Amino acid sequence: MLFVLFVKNSVYSRGHFFHCISYLDMSVCPVFGIDLGTTNSASGIMRNGKVDMVADKNGSKTVPSYVAYPPNGNPAYIVGKIARDRMRSNPAGVIFDCKRLIGMQYTDPIVEKMKEYVPFEIIDGGDNKPVVRVVQKGENIDKRPEEIGASILSYLQKLTSEFAGFDIRKAVITVPAYFDQCQRQATKDAGVIAGLDVVAIIPEPVAAAYAYADQNMQSNEEKTVMIYDLGGGTFDVTVMSVHGLKYKVLGLNGDLFLGGSDFDTLIMNEVYKAYLADDNEELNQRKRSKLRFQCEEAKMTLKTVPECEIVIDDWTYVLTQTKLAVLLKPMIQKTIDLCKSTLKACGRTIEDISDIILVGGSSRLAIVYEMLQKEFHKKLKETVNPDECVAYGATKYGYFMTQSLDMDIDDSVGMGKKSPKEPVAPSVPVLPPQPPVLPPQPPVLPPQPLVISPSVVSPSQSLYESKELNMNDIPDITVMPNDPIIRPVVDITCPSDIGINVNKRLKVIIPQGQLLPFEGYTTFSNAESWAISVSVDIYQGTHKHVSHDRKLKTITVNNIQPRPKGKNIFIIFMKMDKMGSLSVRVADFDTGADTVCEAIETNLSSKDIADMRRKLEDEERAQEQYMRFINHYQAIQKRIAGLIMSTTDPEEKRRLQQMETQMQPIKTEQELQVLESQI
Repeated sequence: MLFVLFVKNSVYSRGHFFHCISYLDMSVCPVFGIDLGTTNSASGIMRNGKVDMVADKNGSKTVPSYVAYPPNGNPAYIVGKIARDRMRSNPAGVIFDCKRLIGMQYTDPIVEKMKEYVPFEIIDGGDNKPVVRVVQKGENIDKRPEEIGASILSYLQKLTSEFAGFDIRKAVITVPAYFDQCQRQATKDAGVIAGLDVVAIIPEPVAAAYAYADQNMQSNEEKTVMIYDLGGGTFDVTVMSVHGLKYKVLGLNGDLFLGGSDFDTLIMNEVYKAYLADDNEELNQRKRSKLRFQCEEAKMTLKTVPECEIVIDDWTYVLTQTKLAVLLKPMIQKTIDLCKSTLKACGRTIEDISDIILVGGSSRLAIVYEMLQKEFHKKLKETVNPDECVAYGATKYGYFMTQSLDMDIDDSVGMGKKSPKEPVAPSVPVLPPQPPVLPPQPPVLPPQPLVISPSVVSPSQSLYESKELNMNDIPDITVMPNDPIIRPVVDITCPSDIGINVNKRLKVIIPQGQLLPFEGYTTFSNAESWAISVSVDIYQGTHKHVSHDRKLKTITVNNIQPRPKGKNIFIIFMKMDKMGSLSVRVADFDTGADTVCEAIETNLSSKDIADMRRKLEDEERAQEQYMRFINHYQAIQKRIAGLIMSTTDPEEKRRLQQMETQMQPIKTEQELQVLESQI
């Protein structure tokens, strides 16, 4: 139920909308927003007066736009991350980038270009419409792009309904601004096939502007903004006039093959070229798919570290931030040129632009941010997470529709590329909605409190269950022998500094020469705004600069809360045992969620390991001997005490008491045996 409270004596204007109306939203708005992306998709709902981005049970707010068709047909299809992961084993059965095909003709150059790089088969469906062919149970099955899109939309609907707590089917779906009527209708068809009631199809930049207005527009002032949308598969630039809830597209441009996935392709081609140049054999389709994954992961890793490795069998390629910037610079420059031409076409200059709004996950790359600021000298808006911005705005638009507000969207500029020759009708038959196949989700566990906090921890505090001898566990005895042997026979120390990469320098956590076992910790924060993951590089060496040291491991913490730079706090714990085995734990200070890596291999030589093993065995042998000695000592002591209590002979009692006194200086098993023989 929705209660709307109008504030009396307030002057209403569209620009003051958020101040002039307050409301008590006691339920979820019955319309949800969907960003059907080329690479990733997202959805949101309006709840309790604010937009909530839909998250799965793992906390992820984005769904990879991948649909996998298992060869055995069980289940019929899989959507999301699990589908994407199947690229490694069955690349021809995993469909991605289907948004590029929706509403297109088979003979379109875009379709021809896609056929060159995707591992699955694209054929003519018989009506000059592209279809994707997959093999299930040994038979060819043809899927139209609308059907593939419907699978993703159905998954999002199921996820959103579970998140909202009731079945919700009214949806606002976004499309690129340059989508023509055929492409927009095909997108709506996909929603109908998924069982959705598509109440509106709105351009992505308009949705981004709604998100922007929600966060930034506090007056009735008219502004001209530029939406810079660099997503996983496409680039769009839109110049818009924003006045309250009225939006007019002044100019737009874009490129269907200029996005994050195209960056991955560029990196992969560069690595593959170097691989073949070293007289290596060509890779099969499966290995090429695996290489593409590695390149994508490397691109993400280089957001926080200076270099990373891409490995093909026993061949290694080192990709650095500098190499990446050189590779991507021409493509980023192309986006800037498109921005300039769009401004010129609509009769505007960069001085006319109030704000540049960043949209799309690829806009978060450092090289993108740097080149945009250098070119335009404008503050770049990241008030809303670029990955969520479009879905956020679509959700807001859906809420406004339920309030019957005076909204106006003029995006006729983006509708002039194509026009259908016949009345628009669904391009595929509307089938009864099929329930999506959701991947199995682990149970939701409450956040675990951190063992320690940075303000109260000392490195000596234990973070793991101790396995070492604790003398408090030994039963109390009246007299303990002098100088008990509870220390190691020999000292075992760390052979070199071990720490993490902080601004290309080694921040030491376990210093060289440190007595083992040892546990230490340090804290760090996110180096990039709105990051959803952080990577920590573990290094070992004796040099202050990590380029001279050896990288042991990269630990990635996913599903962190997107925040400005320096606002996420993490604690990294390190433990090294007497054998040189290194364990690392990275904990999110806010949630308590952690990532643990055990038994990280260090660069100890075989001789070092053999020496440490020998020393450890010597120590364990000494501890066993000492425990046998203590047990024997206590048994004799209790025996003597019992005899003293039971004897009535004063001389015998005096002798036993003297023996009890004589036990104090005993340090060896031999001395103890001599005393025992005299009882």
